[in-house]
Amino acid sequence: MAGRSGLLVSALLIALVAGGADLSAQSMETRIETRQVEFVNQLALAGDVRAVAATRTHAYVASSRGLHVVGISDPPVAREITYANIANGAWDVALSGGYAYVAAGLGGLRVFDLTSAAAPWLVTTITGTVNAVAVSGAYAFATGERTLRVFDLRSPGAPAELGAYAISSFGLPATPLAVRASGGIAYVTSSASAPFAHHSLHALDVSDPSRPREVGVLRPSGEAWGLDVAGGYVYLAAGSAGVRVIDVTDPSRPREVGALALPGRANGVAAAGRYAFVAAGAFGLRVVDAGDPARPTEVAFYDTPGNAQQVAVAGSLALSANGAGGLTVVRFPASRWRVALPALDSSSGFQVMGLGGGETALTITYYNRDGAVAAIDSDAVRPFRAKTYYGPTLRVSRGFVGSVVITADQPIAAIANQLAREPTKLESYVGVADPQPTQYLPLVMRYNGGLTSRVSIQNVGLGATSDTRVEVYRAGQLVATRGLPVISPGATYVLDFAAVPELGDGFSGSAKITSSQPLATVVNQGDGVWLFAYAGFAGGAPTLYVPLLMNDYYGWSTGLRVQNVDDRDAVVELLISGRTVDTALLGPGGGRTWYPIPGTSAGFFGSAIVRTVGEGRIVGIVNEFNPTAGQGMTYAAFTRGTSRAHAPLVMTDNAGFSTGIQVQNVGPSATAVTLKIDGQPVDVALILSGQSKTWYPLPDTAPGFVGSATVEAGAGGQIVAIVNQITDPRQEGDTSAAYNAFNE
Repeated sequence: MAGRSGLLVSALLIALVAGGADLSAQSMETRIETRQVEFVNQLALAGDVRAVAATRTHAYVASSRGLHVVGISDPPVAREITYANIANGAWDVALSGGYAYVAAGLGGLRVFDLTSAAAPWLVTTITGTVNAVAVSGAYAFATGERTLRVFDLRSPGAPAELGAYAISSFGLPATPLAVRASGGIAYVTSSASAPFAHHSLHALDVSDPSRPREVGVLRPSGEAWGLDVAGGYVYLAAGSAGVRVIDVTDPSRPREVGALALPGRANGVAAAGRYAFVAAGAFGLRVVDAGDPARPTEVAFYDTPGNAQQVAVAGSLALSANGAGGLTVVRFPASRWRVALPALDSSSGFQVMGLGGGETALTITYYNRDGAVAAIDSDAVRPFRAKTYYGPTLRVSRGFVGSVVITADQPIAAIANQLAREPTKLESYVGVADPQPTQYLPLVMRYNGGLTSRVSIQNVGLGATSDTRVEVYRAGQLVATRGLPVISPGATYVLDFAAVPELGDGFSGSAKITSSQPLATVVNQGDGVWLFAYAGFAGGAPTLYVPLLMNDYYGWSTGLRVQNVDDRDAVVELLISGRTVDTALLGPGGGRTWYPIPGTSAGFFGSAIVRTVGEGRIVGIVNEFNPTAGQGMTYAAFTRGTSRAHAPLVMTDNAGFSTGIQVQNVGPSATAVTLKIDGQPVDVALILSGQSKTWYPLPDTAPGFVGSATVEAGAGGQIVAIVNQITDPRQEGDTSAAYNAFNE
């Protein structure tokens, strides 16, 4: 294979990836149709209903009379079980570890033991005014009296106060309204009257809970009452200004990226994956699709009685707290988590991992390329465990070529392993969890060093596509367009770039696909010997994290490519070890490749960050290859980190296949990262900010091991991870693959 080195170097104006950039479990949901919002129950409760928090079996409701417990395990007969009287009433409630933390206004913070749903009992009261409360990890965050207070929940029945921070705006005291926390950052909305009446969003670093400090502030267009945070975005209930979407991937620079006017006044909001559920006062519960954060759209609503104040989501239920109108319970589709695998055949396989709190029910639908259903399978998967579907466990006959869509009643992650013989070719890609009508492809080729792209485009919408177009760019210039035929629901159209002769031989560029229906796309690139693959992107972010780059490291090197997915020019910079090594100007839709990696020399092994200078959104893809050994594998740059990441498939000498896990710390400070194999801790490593750690071979595993893995950061830590699969000793053919671990 050594003779292929020159071919690969010329072709590797490429950086190939598996999967979309944001792979969090919370993004794995299908589109909600208005007709699918179903009334479940309406409960009249004593007092004005102000707030609600819920598990899958019970709702805990804060009202002017106290804390109500409502059973929702059998939704059609949701009923009040009991309530605990609180003299000053309750304003907010948060749940953690079998306890309810209730903001009781002048009555302080009340802690209830929920061991018995029929008889919650008060275990302690913390004095001081508390009007809002949130829980994240081992900490509770309470606001009141113009202050954020942080409590240690490691003894949940007796929280110890660790620190506090005085909320201010323009140097003057401000009144906190709501609080949420994620990834070591507490987000607080506030109102102030001087020097002029305004609302603010504050980002407070609470990684050291004894010393909270403000790292960013935004005064949004409109008000800021309730909020929630998910997937690197804060969703603001902005009163008469509707809902606002704030990008907080860099908490020190929060910026408003999207907005949607709604009827009524947006008082509270709950984020669930791509959706924001908004309590809109007299106009009830509104459901907003924020899958494209820059263009949120309303997709459903329910006209609740009274004035909707706050909302919570539990499984397939949305619960609206409506003041004097009581509690409204509605249901949207139970199978709301969905992952699509647009390119699959009977010689390949896939893994599905459950990311919910209990056993996850699966429905696996196999589609022929024309959209006809080839088979349907029902199964279940245990929490944080994976199942493999390959060979006899595939419910299709030999010769099947098509796609798979997996729906579930809890969050899931899935990867596809494409396998071909004679010669052997192997590559993985991450299942598409966020189908969108617009798809971005950072790299497409036509006979570039022999490599040509074939794009599988699956319609995962409810109707047939119309006006589906492919735009192809080189150096930021539109060089070709191609209209596609109608694609039926479930069907897959394969666009072979060999059939786009106007691009010429040696072409390397990027592409954008638009359609009337949500799409899932996968790009396969090869020449009959090599196979590279990646899934298309639904959108980008201003910062990308790259866990692994190499420069002739034991024969392995990497190429890194980014694409500008905005409709205006973007300046991007590449940082290695915190130092800018190159910048590039990208036109709309255009891409840039770094190969070899600037600022590195032979033997380099490390990580990187790519970010826009000023405004802009980008996606990124990485290729790892060893031309001498004839091996190549791909993964995606990440848009954000979380405290945990899950890997559905890890191995040690399983028929010669082994995997390594590469973890990058994308948080602002060092963090201890724990590696768990099949749920059991096997190692802990301290990773500095921006740096990476590799586990290979996997500790505490023996030859023949096949399982799953989870990596967990310490309190406030944020990480991303990839999995590399190789054979050792090397088997004949291209037998390596890579995929992104799933952030939660």
